[in-house]
Amino acid sequence: MENETKSTSQGTDVMSLNTRKAGMDSVDVEKANSIIFEASKGSNFHVRQQEKQRQIGKRIEDMRIRLGTLANGQKSDARVKMDRKASDMERSRDLSRVIVHIDMDAFYAAVEMRDDPSLATKPMAVGCSKMLSTSNYHARKFGVRAALPGFIAKKLCPDLVIVPPNFDKYKTVSKEVQEILETYDPHFCQMGLDEAYLDITHLVVCEERVGQAREEIAQQIVRELRQKIQERTKLTASAGIAANKMLAKISSDMNKPNGQFLVGFERNKIVEFIQGMSISKVCGIGNVTQQMLNALDIRTCGDIWNRRDVLPLLFSELSTDSFLSISLGLGSTLVPSVDERKSMSIERTFKDTSNMQELKKMCSDLCAALSKDLKKENLVGKTITLKLKTATFHIKTKAKSLPFFTSAFDKINNVAQSLLEQEMNSNQSMELRLMGVRMSTLIGESEMPQKQQFTLDEFLKSGQMRDKGDDYICPVCQLSKQTVVEITRHIEMCLTTNSEEQLENKVSISSRLTLDDKRVSTACDWLCPICNATFRAQNGIEEFNRHIDNCLNIKAVKEVLASDKASCEKGQKRPFATSCSETRQNRKQAKLSSLTSIVKYLKSSTE
Repeated sequence: MENETKSTSQGTDVMSLNTRKAGMDSVDVEKANSIIFEASKGSNFHVRQQEKQRQIGKRIEDMRIRLGTLANGQKSDARVKMDRKASDMERSRDLSRVIVHIDMDAFYAAVEMRDDPSLATKPMAVGCSKMLSTSNYHARKFGVRAALPGFIAKKLCPDLVIVPPNFDKYKTVSKEVQEILETYDPHFCQMGLDEAYLDITHLVVCEERVGQAREEIAQQIVRELRQKIQERTKLTASAGIAANKMLAKISSDMNKPNGQFLVGFERNKIVEFIQGMSISKVCGIGNVTQQMLNALDIRTCGDIWNRRDVLPLLFSELSTDSFLSISLGLGSTLVPSVDERKSMSIERTFKDTSNMQELKKMCSDLCAALSKDLKKENLVGKTITLKLKTATFHIKTKAKSLPFFTSAFDKINNVAQSLLEQEMNSNQSMELRLMGVRMSTLIGESEMPQKQQFTLDEFLKSGQMRDKGDDYICPVCQLSKQTVVEITRHIEMCLTTNSEEQLENKVSISSRLTLDDKRVSTACDWLCPICNATFRAQNGIEEFNRHIDNCLNIKAVKEVLASDKASCEKGQKRPFATSCSETRQNRKQAKLSSLTSIVKYLKSSTE
C-alpha cells in the first residue's frame, strides 16, 4: 500500500492530480494526491485506474526493452530521416496568419459568481458530488478542478461551495460572447461554450501602417476584443496570439486570468518559445503519452527534438510526425467555421443504474438535445455513435451509419435506442454511469444531396395507415414490424440496398412469401408492390410469387444498379430500384408509383 501511495505522489500516473489548469501552480501536489488516493481507495474508479496504470507500466517496460536493443546505426538512420522530415515540414511553415485563441476564465464558475457576488470570495465549483464541471481560482489553490468528483473535492477543500450547473444560462452568455467574436471574424470556430479560435489577419493588415509592428497591432485588437466581452458580460477572457492554432492555444494559458500573451511571428522566436515549453502544456499530449515520453527523459518540447533519433523507432509514424511538428512549433493555421466541424455530441453523467426504462429516457433526452443543437447550426449527419461508461469506468462505444443525412430526433433516437438495447442485452446486469450520443460525418443542410421527393416515411405518414394494433408487413421480405417508423425504415433499407448478396436473397422471395390468411383476405386482389400489377387471390399465391420473382430478377436489378452507379459518379443520388423496364428519365414517376403500390399493399393486407 505504501508503494501505491508513493506512486500517486509522483504527479505523472493516471491517479495523480492534473495541475495543467491555470491557477494550480501553488498546489501541494503530494498532499493532494495523498488525499485523492485515500478518498478513492477501493472504489470502482480506483480499481479501474490501477488497472490502466498497470497497462501503461507494461507498455513503458516493453518500450524500454526495445530501446535497449537499438543499435547506434539504427539511431543514426532515424535521426537522418527525422531531419529530412523536419526540412519538409519547415517548407510548409506559414508565418503570415494572426490566429487568436479566446478562453473565458473559469466560465461556469464566473457566471455563477457574477450572479451571486457572495460566491466571489469563497472557494466554489460548479457540478455535483459525482463530478465537477469547473472551479474558481480560490478553489484551484487547493487542487480542486474540473473532472474531479465533488466528494473528493470536498476532502481537498472542506469549505468548498458546490453550485449545481445551469447550462441554459451558460449558453445564453456564450451566445453574447459569440456575437462579439463574429464582428472580428465572421468565420470564427467555436470550441464548446467558453473557447474559440479567430483569424484576425485581415484586421491586422487593414490597420498596419509604417512604424507600427504587426505584433503591436494584434495586441491592440485583442485587447479591445477582450474589453468588449467584459463590458457586455461582466466576465473576463484570456487570449493567446500566434502564427498558428497550437501556439495560440498554449499562449492563452500564459497570463490567466484576464490576460493575453503573444508569441512572435518570426521562426526563431517560435522555436525559442516552444522548445522550453513543458510537454504537459501541449494540447494533444495527454497523461499516457506524457508518461511514455517521461520514461525517455523527455519533459520539454526541446527534449523531443533532442531525442528524435529514438522516437521513430519506438512510436508509430503518425505519433512521431506529431511530436516532430510540436517540437518545431508548427500547427494548423486554418480556422474552420462551425459548419465545417466534424462531429457534434452531448453526454451526461448520472447515478449508477441498470434500469432500462431510465436509460431509455436518458438516451431519448440526449438525442432530443443533439437534434436541437444540429438544427440550430443547420447541420445534418450520417453516423451516430453511442458512448457508454460503466459503473466500473470501462468505456464502450457503438456506432451505425445511416444511408442518408439527417438531424431528425426520431431517426437519431431510433438508432441510439437500438444500439443501447444491443449493448444492454449482451450484459443485462451492467450498470452505467455515463451516456453520450454523437453525430458525425456532418455537412450543412444546404450541402445535402438531392433527396427523393417522397420518402417512404413521409408517404406512409400522409394518412394511409393500417388499423391500430396490427403489425406492419414488409412487402419485399415479409418481415413484420410493430410501428410505422420501424416498417418504413426497414422497407427503405430493403429497397435502397446496393449489396448484391442481399439482392440475390431478395430474388428468392417466393420461398419466404407465405401470406397469413388472417392478414390477406382470399376475396381481395393482390397488388404487386414493384410494378403495380393486380392479381386475383383465387388464382393462387404461387402465380403471385412467380410474378414478384420476375420483377426482382437479379439481372435487371444489376442493370439498374450499374446505371445508378453512373448517376452517382455524376453527383446524382441513387434512386430507389424499380423494374427493369423503367428508364432513367421516368424513374422519379416510377418511384412514386412503387411507393403508392406499397402503401396499397399494406392497406389491402388487412381488408
